[in-house]
Amino acid sequence: MSTVSMGFPDGHLTEFEHAVKPLFISNSILALLFGILFYGLARFSSKTRSRVIFYFSFVLFVLLIIGLIVLYFYFSSNLNHGGGG
Repeated sequence: MSTVSMGFPDGHLTEFEHAVKPLFISNSILALLFGILFYGLARFSSKTRSRVIFYFSFVLFVLLIIGLIVLYFYFSSNLNHGGGG
């Protein structure tokens, strides 16, 4: 989901879109930072130490993604999507 395509054609954002926009931005920043970390581990670290850091970072990354997914589903079930009746 892109933040550019959010909202109605007149620019109105619903409660759900207001709540999801920071999640999307934080998820993008976290994915970029973890990508840089994993590249650095693969390129510059020693074998013994890099495995511990890699597994710790990977578990932390998975937990953060699961947390973002749970928040997304919470927001999607409790906030107004703007769908008419």
